Amino acid sequence: MSNETLDYKYKEMVRLAEKSDEYAKSSFEDFKMLSAVGTLLAFKPATIFLDFNGIGEEVLLISGFLAILFIIAFIGFFGLMKQAIVNFYLGQIIVFEKEVRKELNENDHEIQTFRVAENWKLNGRIKQRNLAKKFYSLFYFVISIYPTVIIYIDTKFIFAFGYFVTSMLIVALHYTTAKMVHTD
Repeated sequence: MSNETLDYKYKEMVRLAEKSDEYAKSSFEDFKMLSAVGTLLAFKPATIFLDFNGIGEEVLLISGFLAILFIIAFIGFFGLMKQAIVNFYLGQIIVFEKEVRKELNENDHEIQTFRVAENWKLNGRIKQRNLAKKFYSLFYFVISIYPTVIIYIDTKFIFAFGYFVTSMLIVALHYTTAKMVHTD
C-alpha cells in the first residue's frame, strides 16, 4: 500500500477522533445539568421571597419542582444523545485503527499502537461506567427524594406521591436509555 493511502486513512482517523473529543468535551462541560440540580435544591428556600399573587403556594411549589425536573430530564437526554454520537465515532475509529495497523504491515496481535478506541471499549469504558453508576445513583436520589420530601412536608401526601411517581418514570426512562447508549 502507498504512503498516500496510509496518510489519508490516518487523517480520517484523526478527524473522527477530534469530532469524538469535541462531543465528549461538550458533554463534560455541560454545566446546565448541574445548575438545574442546584435550582432544584434551592427552589423551596427561594419560594420564601416570591409573591404568589393569588396562586396557591402548593401549586407553585409542585409546578416549580416539576418544571425543574423536566428541564433536568431534557438536559440529561440531550447529553445521552451526544454520548451516542461519540460511541458511533469510536466504532468508526476502531475500523481506521485496524486499517492503519494493516497498512503498516504490523502483526495485529503484537502492535500496541493505534488502539485508543479499542482500548477505551475494552478497559476505559468499564471504569467510566462504574463511575457513572455512582454519579447517576446520587443524581437520581437528589431529583426524586429531596423534592418528594419537601412537597410532602409542605403539602399533601398525594402531591408528593405524584411528584415521586413522575420522577421515577423519568429516572427509569433515563436509566434504560443510558443502558442502550452504553451497551454494545
